[in-house]
Amino acid sequence: NDHARHGAWATPAGPARAAGSLLRAAYPDDTYSIGLFMGSGSIADNSRQIRQMIPAPEGGLEHALAGAGTAAGYLLLDGGRAARAWAERRFPYLRAGLAIDTLAPGREFDALIYADRVSPAAYRLP
Repeated sequence: NDHARHGAWATPAGPARAAGSLLRAAYPDDTYSIGLFMGSGSIADNSRQIRQMIPAPEGGLEHALAGAGTAAGYLLLDGGRAARAWAERRFPYLRAGLAIDTLAPGREFDALIYADRVSPAAYRLP
């Protein structure tokens, strides 16, 4: 999600401007940022190490998205006044499934995709 968002995110070296922000500046009418959120399961990092996700924070973004009662879904953040006000609130969420962070989804993404349970691909090395 960090690379796709509109804003910067914190790194050990300081704030980093996201690719979503750079693309939006260059192509404002053609760039849409979509955040991906997961409720539970396991993930694989860039080294293909599989790790179990920590529990989603109570009252967090994943819990709000799970409230739809479906295994997966999406939410466009360009709705009416009430939807925009909701999307401007800061929520705790699972960053990469392994750490709790906060964000205001409407400031970072144009839409959200949610999957209730995830698992990494089965990698096959030649």
